[in-house]
Amino acid sequence: MKRINWNNAVAMIILFTLVLFIGIATSSKVMASSTPYYTYTTDNEDGGVKTSDAYTPGEQILEAGGESFKTLEYVYVDHEDYIYITDSGRAKVFIFDKDLNFIDVIEYNGSVSGADDGFYAVNSIYVTEEKIYIPDSFRNSVFVFDREAILNRDQQYFLWMEDIDDSDSLSTGDVFYLNEEIDGVSTPIGEPVFVVEVTGQNADNRDIVLFKDYETGEELFTKVDKAEMIGKILNWVTYDYDGTDVLKFNIYAAKNEPIQVITTPTAPVFQEGYLFAPKKVVVDTRGNLYIVGAQSNNGLIMLNAEGEFLTFFGGNPLRTPFIDQIRSFILTDIQKEKLRNENLISIDYVSSVAIDEKGFIYTVTSTLENDVIKKYNVSGKNYFSSDALGWVGAVDLWVGDYGNVVVVEEFGWINEYNSNGQLIFTFSVSDAGIDRVGLLSLPKSIAIDSKDRLLVVDQGNKLLQIYEPTAFTNAVHTALQAYQDGDEDLARVNWKSTLEYATIFDLAHIGLGDAYIRQGDYESALVEYKLASYKAGISNTYWQVRQDWMEENLELVFFVVLMLFVGRWIFKILNKKYDYTKGLRNKFKELRTKSRTVDELSYIPEFIKHPLDGYYQIKRKDRVSVKTATIIYGMLAVVFVMYYEVTNIIFLEKTNVNILYELIILGSVLILWVIANYFICLINDGEGSFKNVYVSTAMSFTPLLFVAPVIILLSNVLTYQEAVFYSVPLAFTLIWVSIYFFFMIKEIHNYEVGETVNIIFKSMFTMLIMGIFVFVVYSLNSQIFTVSTEIARELIER
Repeated sequence: MKRINWNNAVAMIILFTLVLFIGIATSSKVMASSTPYYTYTTDNEDGGVKTSDAYTPGEQILEAGGESFKTLEYVYVDHEDYIYITDSGRAKVFIFDKDLNFIDVIEYNGSVSGADDGFYAVNSIYVTEEKIYIPDSFRNSVFVFDREAILNRDQQYFLWMEDIDDSDSLSTGDVFYLNEEIDGVSTPIGEPVFVVEVTGQNADNRDIVLFKDYETGEELFTKVDKAEMIGKILNWVTYDYDGTDVLKFNIYAAKNEPIQVITTPTAPVFQEGYLFAPKKVVVDTRGNLYIVGAQSNNGLIMLNAEGEFLTFFGGNPLRTPFIDQIRSFILTDIQKEKLRNENLISIDYVSSVAIDEKGFIYTVTSTLENDVIKKYNVSGKNYFSSDALGWVGAVDLWVGDYGNVVVVEEFGWINEYNSNGQLIFTFSVSDAGIDRVGLLSLPKSIAIDSKDRLLVVDQGNKLLQIYEPTAFTNAVHTALQAYQDGDEDLARVNWKSTLEYATIFDLAHIGLGDAYIRQGDYESALVEYKLASYKAGISNTYWQVRQDWMEENLELVFFVVLMLFVGRWIFKILNKKYDYTKGLRNKFKELRTKSRTVDELSYIPEFIKHPLDGYYQIKRKDRVSVKTATIIYGMLAVVFVMYYEVTNIIFLEKTNVNILYELIILGSVLILWVIANYFICLINDGEGSFKNVYVSTAMSFTPLLFVAPVIILLSNVLTYQEAVFYSVPLAFTLIWVSIYFFFMIKEIHNYEVGETVNIIFKSMFTMLIMGIFVFVVYSLNSQIFTVSTEIARELIER
């Protein structure tokens, strides 16, 4: 027989196990992704859940008309899908069409008269159907342009000129001819186009030149000599055109001239030094401007269409340390201003602003961690959910066509919310040093076009990144739009479609529930809301389901209740005469006699009625044993589990909890209490033993055994409107138990009232210290185990 090579066999087994493990590990991914990032949504407890890709990286815009970007700041998409990208480094706005083709550039070097200085650092842009608003914080101005004039301005072209007097300048009588070739080299064509007439000079002694139609003499336009109309002579062409020498000139495009420049308002607050440095702006249907100003600690600056100051709007409340809040009551105004100047009061400046078609103003603040997004009506009331998830670093936002809000953070996260503030998608596009398409270095601005594409400015990489929506996202957006349009059938179909991409997608279940409600199917809506643990929806829908059931079964309910009362009354009469329950009573008495545990458990109702006597019985006569107390603790654990598993979800602060973990926490707290209280009382002349503390603590909880199950069961037929019937009995029971605890310590250890209060605080403080110690030991457990193992190995080897 051939001998087995065990070394090879073991090696093969290890190799097979390793291959199997790798296969299982690689095949057990929850969600694959074709993008360089993962997309997440939230569950009913706002926990992150990996889901299908919402957006995939698309095209990039790296330059405009051959000119590279320098310091990109902002992107805006208007109602016709023209894309505007602001570049503060070049002091320009680049315009692209919906197909990402470069169209034109907005640049402004100041007026001829010198009334304003033109762009210095273009911060952002806002476009209406008629106007374009460009704020410049360095110029302390908002430049307003005519949109049609910008989008349809005359472009650069070539002309040939006949210099009548050979003066090398524009003179009366000079004639211009059009050129049909782009390269500007071909022969002038056709008849002359313009004839020039110098009509005078301006205040700067520059010629004012009138251009007339060559044939009709009609006055067409006026320019200030060739510096305004004609560029340098590109080349001298001595060409015999009908016996005349002609020259080639480059005709500049029409200049971008603002129709209005809004500067620092004349309101006293600005004249007294309040900074007007507009960075971002939106405009409502009345022409009012809402401006994000640099270091505007009062919020948005609201101006009317003429640039007159109206009010401050939508500011964030000041964050003042608690001690300074107390000090502020006794400080003078001068001292408060000094406190603010010392930066002891945190001011959260608004980072960006947006407006929707209904006129709601949205703001986002990069320094806030909570309540990051706000949605204001005209009176300044915030309608966006304060519970909406957000993170520090949000720099810009955009409101989509479906009421959805997208926010970009400078650390790379892009978040999309529905109109109620619930997070739909979130994904991180931070490059983290990795050079891949779709990953960004420093996101600064975000917009959405009519195709639902995300356009994100990456200032770090000097580009505009496009993200294409996936079928999953299109289904979500279609469902949102269908619901807004009142098409519940289409909304329901699309919400169900989204669940094919993501099985855990609470927003879909909520959307289905909303659609069912509009169709009057409250029972189906209730099922969907429960799947999403949507508490408000569960409460409102259950109220209607309960109402419908009561209307159909009210007579039956009254009949059953009446029969129960009648049956109980008849039974009492018959039992009084024939004593049907005598056998049960005798059996129970016999059982109490034979079993001490049953007897002690039967003592609970009497203890609840007379707790002071009960504590005396426990302390002096050993009325309740450790075994029975332990059973009571077990019963409390059952009630605790029942609370999480049976209570109506709308009354639970936490859902989907780890019951075992919660039980361990509860047990640990009780153990710490018993130990801490015993030792504190031991060193403070307390009379109770450890057993007394252990048993009496259990007995003090007994009211919960009777009241809590009833409250828990009752909660399942209540809604938020009847929450008082749940919260008040529960609060009453907890107060009841607290009173028992107070008298437990007083009677078991024979303290006065003042001593009892002192012992309670000392016990709680001791619990805290012991808990911290246990946590530290637990945290160091792995290190201690490793060190102990190493020491043991060292001793064995020696």
